[in-house]
Amino acid sequence: EPTPEPEKEQEPAEEDEISAENPRITLKTDRVTISAGEEIQRLAYVESVTDDKDEAVYLWQNILIDGDEFDKDTPGVYEQIYYVVDSDGNKSNKETLTITVE
Repeated sequence: EPTPEPEKEQEPAEEDEISAENPRITLKTDRVTISAGEEIQRLAYVESVTDDKDEAVYLWQNILIDGDEFDKDTPGVYEQIYYVVDSDGNKSNKETLTITVE
C-alpha cells in the first residue's frame, strides 16, 4: 500500500506570516549595550532589507523604527521595533532591537 504524502511543514512562527510581496528586514543582533552618552547609529544594526521588486537603496531609505522613545543619555532599557515599507505600501516583518543604556 502506498504511503500517504507527508503534510507540508508549517512555516516557522517567527516569519510573521507575510507574503512574498512583502519586504523583509533582518537585524545583525537583537540586543546591544552602550554607555550613557555614547553615540549609536541604530540603522547600523540592520543586516539586510529585501523585497520582490524594490531595490535595497530604496528600502534602506524607508526603514522605520518604532517602540520606546530612545534617549542615549538616560540609563534604561529601550525596545526599538524595526520594519520597512515598500513602494507598494507593503510592510515587512518586525524585528526588535533591545538597547540597554548603562
